[in-house]
Amino acid sequence: MESNKPYLLFNVPQGFEHVALEEILEKIPELQSVEYIIPPLYGLIYFKDCSILTVDMLIKFKSLLSIDNVFVGIAEYNVDLGERNQLPKEEKYKFIEDALYEGNWLHALNVWHFCTEHHIDEINYESFCSAGFSEMYSLPNNNNNTNNNCIHEPKKIKVNKENKQKENDNNSLSTFEARNNYISKILECRQQNLFDLQQCNYINSEIEGYKDLTQREIAFRGTFLKYDYKSKEIRTQQLASYLGDATFKKFMEVGGQELFKGKLKVNLKQWDLEVWSAFIKSKNWEIGEKDKHCGIAGVHELKEGEKMKEENKKDTINGSVNTSTYDKYKILYGITLPLNNYVKNDKSINHRNRCKFGRTSLRPTVAYCISRFSNIQPGMVVVDPCCGVGTIPIEASCLCPNAMYYGGDIDQDEINDCALENIKYMTKLTGKRPPIDIFIWNCKKIPFGDDSVDRIVTDLPWGFRELSYVENRRLYPPLFREYSRIIKPSGLIILMTSQRKLVRQIMGYGWCKLDLLYFTEVVVGYTVGLYVFKKRE
Repeated sequence: MESNKPYLLFNVPQGFEHVALEEILEKIPELQSVEYIIPPLYGLIYFKDCSILTVDMLIKFKSLLSIDNVFVGIAEYNVDLGERNQLPKEEKYKFIEDALYEGNWLHALNVWHFCTEHHIDEINYESFCSAGFSEMYSLPNNNNNTNNNCIHEPKKIKVNKENKQKENDNNSLSTFEARNNYISKILECRQQNLFDLQQCNYINSEIEGYKDLTQREIAFRGTFLKYDYKSKEIRTQQLASYLGDATFKKFMEVGGQELFKGKLKVNLKQWDLEVWSAFIKSKNWEIGEKDKHCGIAGVHELKEGEKMKEENKKDTINGSVNTSTYDKYKILYGITLPLNNYVKNDKSINHRNRCKFGRTSLRPTVAYCISRFSNIQPGMVVVDPCCGVGTIPIEASCLCPNAMYYGGDIDQDEINDCALENIKYMTKLTGKRPPIDIFIWNCKKIPFGDDSVDRIVTDLPWGFRELSYVENRRLYPPLFREYSRIIKPSGLIILMTSQRKLVRQIMGYGWCKLDLLYFTEVVVGYTVGLYVFKKRE
C-alpha cells in the first residue's frame, strides 16, 4: 500500500487530458496549488494528497463540461505481477481485494454521504446559480478569451407549472419547495471541508426518514478498467468481483453498517454507490509525473508558422508495450461522486444537452473538449460540415455563446429527426435558443463564400459505422478541397478521423493547399487522429 491519503481523480476523454485540466484549474482555483499527475492517454487527471474538498468545490464540479466522472480516492497500490506469476490465479489477483479493504474509506464515504443526503445529484448547476451561487463567488470564464463579451453567463431556467409537475414526477425531491430547501442547506455549508472528519462528519449524522439503517438499501456496483493490461487469464468482470468482495467485507465488519449507513445490494444498472478501480502501467505513471505538459491545451498555444509532421510524432498508443513482458502496474481505487442524475434516470452523460442520437454521435464531453481546443473567439464563424445530430455546435455554443455556428449533413433524417430536435431540446432547457443554424447540404459543396469561415470543427466519417474506406477515398479529396476554399487564411481546420493513411495521401497531392500544424492521438472508443490544418499562404 503506497498511500492512504485522500486524492481526487478526474475521468476525462482520453487524449484531451490537458484541455480538461485547463478547464478544471480555471473553474476550481483551489486545485491550482495541488500537485497533479497525468499519465498519457488514460483519460485520468490525478490530484495528489488533497487536504481540502469543500462543498463549494463540489458545486463547481457540476459546472465542468469536459469531465465524465470525479472520484475520491480510497487507496493506491503498486504491484509487480511478474513476481506473482507462480501463484494460482485466485491468489495472484487477491491483492486487488486486500488493498481496497485496507484503504481509507472514511474520506470518500463522507463525501458520498453528503452528496446523497443532500440530493446534490438531482440539483443542476443552473439552479445553484439562480439561488445566488454565482454572486457569492467570482466564477472564472469558460474559455481563455480576455474579451468580456464571451463570458459564459449562468443560464436561467424558466420554470412554469408544467415544468414543476415534471420535476415532481421524475425526481425524488417531491416538490419544488423541497428542492429549494436542499439548495439553501447546501449553500449554508458551502465552506465546509468534507475531508475534515472532525469538523464535518456525515458518516455519523442521521438520515432523514430512516430511524433504522437496516431499512435503507444502497444499490452498489464495482467497476474495473483494465486499460492496457491485455492479459486474457482474467476477465474484467472477475476483477470487478474482487472490488465487490472487498466492499462487502468492509460492510460486514464491526461498524460496517454504520459506515455505509444502510444495506448493500448489487445493482449493475441503476446504482447509488460505485467503487471504481483501474490498472495503470508504472512506466506511463512515471511519464505523467515527469512531463506534465506533454499533451495538448489548445491551438492558441501553437507558435505562428509552426509545423508538425505526423510521421515524426511519437506513437503514444497505450498498447505499444507488450504486457507479456511488462508487469509493473499501479492500481487506483476510488468512489464515484454522484454529481448528476443520469444514472437514476437510467441515462448516461450522453444525454447532456440532447435528446436524440445517431449511430456515430460523439460524447458531449469529447465534443466540448474539441471545441475548447479550437479556441473559438466571439464573432467567429464556426462550421461543422458533417454535424450529424449537432453535438459539436451545441457543446461549442455552451463554451462561447457569442460566436456563430453552422452545421450541416447530407442525411435528411439525421438533421430533421435528431439535430433540429436537439436544438429545440436545448432551447427548452436554457430558455434561450443557441446561436446555431442547421442545414441539409452536401459537404462537397458547402454554401459559403471563399475565405469566409474562421473555424471548421468536425468529426469526419471513419468508415466503421458510417460509410467505408472505399467510400471515404471518394469523399475525402473533394471535402479537403472545399475546406481549403471556404477557410480564411487566418482560420483553422480542426478535424478528427481514423483514416490517417488517407489524410497523408491527400496532403501529398499538389492541389492540397493545407499545412499540418498539429497532430495528436485521442481515444473515443477507437484510437483516432486529431488534426489541425491551416491554409498555405
